[in-house]
Amino acid sequence: MFPLLLALVRPAVAAPAPATSLPVALELARRALVAGEEDAATDALEAAVRAAGGSGLLVPSRELGRLRYYEGVVAWRGGLQAQALGAWRRLWSIGGWDPDDDGLLDDEGMAVLRALRAEGGADGVPIRISGETEGVLVLRDGERLAPGARVPPGPHLLQVRCPDGAVTSRWLEVNEGASLSTGCRRGSGREEAGGVNEAVLADDVDPDLLQMALFGSYFADSTLRLSGLPEAPPPPPARPPPAPAPLAAAGRLEAEPPAVEEGPFSCEGEGPAYAGEVGDAAWAGTLRTDEGRVITAGVAWLRSAPGGDASVRVEGEGTFGLRVFATSGEESGVAVRLSPGRLLMRQLPDGPPMGRDLPTSGRHVLQVDTAGTAVRVRLDGALLIGMSSGAGGVSLAVEGAAGSWIGRATVCRR
Repeated sequence: MFPLLLALVRPAVAAPAPATSLPVALELARRALVAGEEDAATDALEAAVRAAGGSGLLVPSRELGRLRYYEGVVAWRGGLQAQALGAWRRLWSIGGWDPDDDGLLDDEGMAVLRALRAEGGADGVPIRISGETEGVLVLRDGERLAPGARVPPGPHLLQVRCPDGAVTSRWLEVNEGASLSTGCRRGSGREEAGGVNEAVLADDVDPDLLQMALFGSYFADSTLRLSGLPEAPPPPPARPPPAPAPLAAAGRLEAEPPAVEEGPFSCEGEGPAYAGEVGDAAWAGTLRTDEGRVITAGVAWLRSAPGGDASVRVEGEGTFGLRVFATSGEESGVAVRLSPGRLLMRQLPDGPPMGRDLPTSGRHVLQVDTAGTAVRVRLDGALLIGMSSGAGGVSLAVEGAAGSWIGRATVCRR
């Protein structure tokens, strides 16, 4: 199953990209809302709708949920409550994303948003699917549309992937009598044991691998496009951050955790269990660095591991990686290694390697998040893969090849 699913992650033959890609448009909308620029946010959301409707890649439900959430925020701020409620009802009908209290809404707006989740959806109507259907994948708002499924009335993103890998996207206003033609050529892709959809249409596919098989190309494309955006200015802090506390000789923290700057290394909630440079007194192992440059290739272990779930972020350039274990020994975990042009990941101790071809020049932030038995791997904030692993305290190691550069590291409690 692994080789077949990984093959599906290869970039699809996409239609000409819209002027603004979906991930870029959504990020611009978020930044505009943070800055209080509702007109700019509206323009970005209109671009996002156009990009989704012309996408040559399958779009995850999370992205469409973000679109509806931001639409509702713009409407709520403008006093258009009915429009806001309509957008948020569509958000909850999509599923796949639960917005955090990110400060974009006032308390009343957040309360209304949460109340709508418990409201329940409207009665759905069926969509008649015509044309070739054998080996054809149809998604409604990022979720597979099973034959005979009922869909809430209103606008939905319908995507079709034919057995040969071709993807078409369109917005459809769903109502009684709605229909969709797949447009797939009869017999397309059958020379490849049923085509690219054979694995994802099976009933016993692992959910995490399924997400990767469907949306891996979108995640990789998002990483590339978002890396081209200038860094967003951080919002002003509500209060001055605490001064960093010195590390003890054994690498443990004093009573107060160190402050972490805003951006990819910021922590929420309890704050960082560790924040500093890889190779300082908190680390032990064979890896040796000089001002971040690796002079002796090897592995360095963080001496003090936080209990429970954590988010681990490490900045590097060249060939470097993370090993995040669910317990203090090398038992169950994940290893991620970034090298020029490629990212490799495998479950530890002996899982099969999974590879991704990515543009990796320059400095990047590798991130591994653990939540119970779930593990999520991100590059520069973009999700690359999700999987299941062990649970418990997090034990962390960083590895690097000679000549690579490894900078900051943060371990955030979750």
